[in-house]
Amino acid sequence: MIKNLCRSPVQLPDVSNHLVFGFAYVPQLDEYKVVRILYHEERNLTDPPTLLPIVEIYSLKTNSWTKIEIELSYFITSHMAKAFLDGSAYWLARKANESDYDDFIVSFNMADHVFEEIPLPVSSSDDGALTGSLAVFCDSIYLFAHNSLEWWHMDDG
Repeated sequence: MIKNLCRSPVQLPDVSNHLVFGFAYVPQLDEYKVVRILYHEERNLTDPPTLLPIVEIYSLKTNSWTKIEIELSYFITSHMAKAFLDGSAYWLARKANESDYDDFIVSFNMADHVFEEIPLPVSSSDDGALTGSLAVFCDSIYLFAHNSLEWWHMDDG
């Protein structure tokens, strides 16, 4: 069965934008959810967003979209979440700072509607990890850097 999720209560502005999606089964709630993040313009990845992104959650159980009021000061680089684990979606992201930028992993908990920034291992953040890949293996998140033969395993602790 295919379900059309296009009917959102939010009117999208008529500007260039960058859409980010994540989909996950939430075992605590026994339901499927979709998160949609709309950045109002394509970013060059080194500047903070000039307009705050719009974040919405779709619940299959209620068949409705809910807008979340949250301030995201970073840019999620891929259009689709690359890893899903225990009701959370994971992406690579970038945030501008005073002199450069910081790369990190962002998780979004579909049950609590909470974003979390997860620092990258020290060597990977200087090694082009933003061009790497996230994956799930044996109930853990892994980061594979594309320009090296390293892989990083993320523990709960």
